[in-house]
Amino acid sequence: MKAKPPAPTQPAAAAAKPNPAKTEVSAPSPVVRMQPVKLPDYVNASPSIAYNAPPSKCTAPSQMPAVVDHTISLCANQVYSPFHVNGNNLTVYGDSGGTARIHAPGRTFGITVNGSNITITGVHIEADTDPADLNTWLCLYENCSFKGGKVHGAANYGGGVLLDHTTNVAVVDSTVSRGTIGVASVHGSNNKIVDNNLSNLNGWGAFLFWSDNNAVVGNTLNNETRSCNGPQGGNFTTGCESAGIAAIRAQSNLLVSNHCDHSSNCIYASGEGGFSSNNNKIFNNRCAGSPHNCFEITFSSGNQLDYNVANGGCNYPFWISGSNVNFGPHNKWNCKITAKQAFTESKQATQAQTSASGF
Repeated sequence: MKAKPPAPTQPAAAAAKPNPAKTEVSAPSPVVRMQPVKLPDYVNASPSIAYNAPPSKCTAPSQMPAVVDHTISLCANQVYSPFHVNGNNLTVYGDSGGTARIHAPGRTFGITVNGSNITITGVHIEADTDPADLNTWLCLYENCSFKGGKVHGAANYGGGVLLDHTTNVAVVDSTVSRGTIGVASVHGSNNKIVDNNLSNLNGWGAFLFWSDNNAVVGNTLNNETRSCNGPQGGNFTTGCESAGIAAIRAQSNLLVSNHCDHSSNCIYASGEGGFSSNNNKIFNNRCAGSPHNCFEITFSSGNQLDYNVANGGCNYPFWISGSNVNFGPHNKWNCKITAKQAFTESKQATQAQTSASGF
């Protein structure tokens, strides 16, 4: 994405949001299974996901507590309003047939999570995009100054699941459709976003904002692109800051084995305004048909790319203006623009140092 809005006005660190009022805390159910996240051996990492014992009965929408603080299962063929999860050592199960639905209105998340050691598994969220957020350039930051006024962006757009100041929380085997964001990890660490279908969204399948040491693995992130009116005028038929995975000031994450088909970018780490995303491992991802850049990493350092594939009529394999990137020998670039040309154009587009080892 070459056209850029004015510099963001987002402060360096956002204040923590107050947690919603909690109900009386129940004793956590015991962990009955630790499931390793499947990663290629060359990633050299071994994250795992904890599952608590499932309850004997599901919780109907009319029985949902104000805040979920213990392990629950959703009931089949039921529709749920958005809810909060706040606590430690618990699991939220969708129904086994995938027929339970959580409906999230625009600028709301279907599930908002605070706490640690929580797993959300097998849920299905149908989210809406607020009409005011359609056909407009997305703001990757909590605040942007665009022509016509200030825009509150980032996680404010809403969507599927928000991990808000969480540690070791997992979203697994779940589906989010429509809405702007699939799963967002904001001011968190050691979270896992694994084997989900986060497709056909208005903005980003997975969104990492000021979030470190996470594992985003094995997700399907298709058709994350949009048309819009630009912040300085003009109309764009694709892009508008959308991507399969977007990362803003996200450090030391594993972005591995994800598949993006016809998303604006597959992985998009914009380091403008001092929000660099450094030292991430970007391995074994598949990008097909991107109208912009399969992998865009700007004004950042220490990122590694290897075993990735970019093909299927993609435009640029990568765009790395202002970055230092370590390319491994196993990437396969087969886009309209060659890898050599992509590197040359990236370097010429900025006065900031741009370099690539192993290229």
